[in-house]
Amino acid sequence: MIACAKKIFFLLFISCSSLAQTPQQYFGEKYKTALSFVKTYKNLFVKYLGKENSPKAIAIIFPEILRYNTLSNEAELQLLKSLYIRFGKKYADFSIGYFQMKPSFIETLENILGKSVMDTPENREKRLLKMMDVEGQILYLKDYWKIMHSKYPDIHKENNASQVRFLASAYNYGFLASETKILNWSKEKAFPSGKNSSVRFSYADIAEDFYLKEIPKIFR
Repeated sequence: MIACAKKIFFLLFISCSSLAQTPQQYFGEKYKTALSFVKTYKNLFVKYLGKENSPKAIAIIFPEILRYNTLSNEAELQLLKSLYIRFGKKYADFSIGYFQMKPSFIETLENILGKSVMDTPENREKRLLKMMDVEGQILYLKDYWKIMHSKYPDIHKENNASQVRFLASAYNYGFLASETKILNWSKEKAFPSGKNSSVRFSYADIAEDFYLKEIPKIFR
């Protein structure tokens, strides 16, 4: 009985210790790599989003940079790219690049901003090439930023951390969702591996943590 109790206590201790991990501790070297990426492309973010907006914009996509896996199945990725170019997003709608953007997300941005083009294999290939380019993804992030500030014109009245949490959650969950659903998602601890994993954060938690702890050092 005592042995059983000790075992239960040990398992609870391990579980609680895991849940108490910070993003920096949990992601380890991946966190350092993601920080290095941000520092490398900092000036490019500033070029397109401005010095005032860049810190918040970077925080929005920082969790995706953490999750980005350069060792993904290249054969599978090539197949998905080929399917998208030939047949469109109904056949292949997949996350790609450091910001893990999907073709459907980009096409929605284009439609809202009046930038949509004929749905041809040639135009889908051009879109995909831009999505795989860091500068191209920053431009798409700028489009997202523009749309969200048009949709929520009073968002600037919130403090910066709250802005980051909301915009990051909308980016991760789906920015066409209702404000209520986006706010609810900001509390859901399902990142990076789903609700059933032992160690998890909300996407908004990581974005806010990065904004508060790392951005002041990067933009000092």
